[in-house]
Amino acid sequence: MAENNGNQGGSMANGLLLGLAIGAVAGLAIGVLFAPQSGSETREMIKEKAGDARNRAGEFVETVRNRTSRAIGAIQDKDDHS
Repeated sequence: MAENNGNQGGSMANGLLLGLAIGAVAGLAIGVLFAPQSGSETREMIKEKAGDARNRAGEFVETVRNRTSRAIGAIQDKDDHS
């Protein structure tokens, strides 16, 4: 039998967030590449959007770190009180 460690919900949420982020970046890239603009305008837009995506990715990583730290702390507290 498979053992349920109670972390499945967090993994699913992280997977969902990662999937949404990847989908947003892919949609943005397709939109930018097919937009009717000059090459220099398109390159500038790609540069700006890449910076935005980098910032959002950093925020996502920070959120995952914070959630992971809180989960580990909760597990350690639970273990200490056992």
